[in-house]
Amino acid sequence: MTVRTLSRMSVSPLIAGALVFGTLAFAPPSQAAVGDAALFPMGTNAAPQDVVAGPDGNLWVTNPGSNTIARVSTAGVVLQNYSLPTANAGVRDITVGPDNNLWFTMTNANQIGRITTAGVITAFNIPTANSQPYDITTGSDGALWFTEFAGNKIGRITTAGAVTNEYALPAGNTAPWGIVNGPTGSSRVYYTSSGNGFVGFLTATGQFGGTATSSTGSSPRGIVTNQGNVWFTMFGLSQVGNLVNDATVASIPIGQQATYMALGPNNTMWITTASNSVMQLSDRGAVLGNYALPVANAQPAGLALGPDSNMWVALPGANAIARVATAAVLTNSAAPTVSPATGIAVGSVLTTTNGTWSATPSSYTYQWQRCTSTVTSTCATIAGATAITYTTVAADAGQFLRSGVTAVNASGASSPAYSAPIAGPAATPTPAPNPNPRPATGPTASIGSGATMELDAPAKQKRTKRKMYDVIFSATDAQGTVTLQFRSGSKRKTFTGLPIKDGLVEFQWKVTRKWPVGNTSVVATFVPASGSKYTAAQVTDTVLIRN
Repeated sequence: MTVRTLSRMSVSPLIAGALVFGTLAFAPPSQAAVGDAALFPMGTNAAPQDVVAGPDGNLWVTNPGSNTIARVSTAGVVLQNYSLPTANAGVRDITVGPDNNLWFTMTNANQIGRITTAGVITAFNIPTANSQPYDITTGSDGALWFTEFAGNKIGRITTAGAVTNEYALPAGNTAPWGIVNGPTGSSRVYYTSSGNGFVGFLTATGQFGGTATSSTGSSPRGIVTNQGNVWFTMFGLSQVGNLVNDATVASIPIGQQATYMALGPNNTMWITTASNSVMQLSDRGAVLGNYALPVANAQPAGLALGPDSNMWVALPGANAIARVATAAVLTNSAAPTVSPATGIAVGSVLTTTNGTWSATPSSYTYQWQRCTSTVTSTCATIAGATAITYTTVAADAGQFLRSGVTAVNASGASSPAYSAPIAGPAATPTPAPNPNPRPATGPTASIGSGATMELDAPAKQKRTKRKMYDVIFSATDAQGTVTLQFRSGSKRKTFTGLPIKDGLVEFQWKVTRKWPVGNTSVVATFVPASGSKYTAAQVTDTVLIRN
């Protein structure tokens, strides 16, 4: 297992350095195997007890040692510590209520607490004195239900803070520990009675039921519902149990004394053990892995599936919380989108959204692509376009563009999710070739786009002899044809359709015996190919014809 221990700086939003086997590193890792752990200190003597994923995308941690509740990002950064109004309140377990607030138990204060995501705390007294509330869950009736470890009762509190009922456990049931909402449609809460090895349920109307485990010394503690089944830990027997038909218990040895229990990705179950480890179980209770924690005597307690699809564990003995990688790589459920989607010109700044993912990523990477059509197989990566924004360039004219977003968490990088291709800048219209170029004034002329053409004629030529006439283009991509015309008085000789090859036209002219002696004007006319960025032009030079 890879060990990563990270420190923090007060409530700074910066991720601090990490000591990894004596080497300075930074979190999160690019890839983590299942069970890899990273530690995040909660403060001196914080002794965190429980953790839950909040409705705001952060983690909420109870710290009885420092008498606070911490709001922590999925990067492990403590964003804020909220002090409890009662000294030494003994804050313990925490859950998300039906009102999207966080609800928690305070064993010493004998209270149930509520904290909003803005940090406003309200405490509500429990009528039974010294009841020692332990665990708390949201019921199907829209209220919160909690165990009273010393009071031997199950309590019910509304989201307005009214404790409406305290149901005394059936005779012989003692020390209720964990509690969970029952399977869908059951209208029950299920609880563990650790003192006498009993697993029971309580209906919304106050009716109890359940069964004893295989031993009074089983000490059942953590409890979850998984796909309609009720599962719980049996600390005293190093087993987990499955409550069958609310009447019998199917026991599975796991080789560890287990306390808390929580659901993980893909219907897995995760538990904390007295052997300083975190264990992963299948949905049928089979042990998939047992992962030792990287610090001795961490005393792992409450744990929860985080918004990033990793398990987060409270470690009171280490004054820290741990992020344990589940190897659950993120999947995309809604593709990213690009804006603006219309009216794009060269120089427009495009921005992509991140899309929606199966859990909250710790970071994202980006890659923009250029496509020749809306068919995605025509798309290719744009070099260097790796930011959340992209500024269009001339090469995008007449093309299509799309963004690619990759989500990253501690378990690694996802497959990229792509936006739908959108039309890039409109292609620049190609000016039609000028059929009437400006009359030649010399041997050199501009053909536009910063390029020129030049006529290179011999100074002298004899009748009946051949000589080379060159038309040279400074742009080797000039395409089209050249027309050469020889003029002497009223006499004309024209040669059309001379091809341009690599920016050059070479033509040999043989002067006839009857061609006039004296100066002959040579005119070269460039006719650009259709769609060319160059324009028609004309150049001229003079050759002396002799006998």
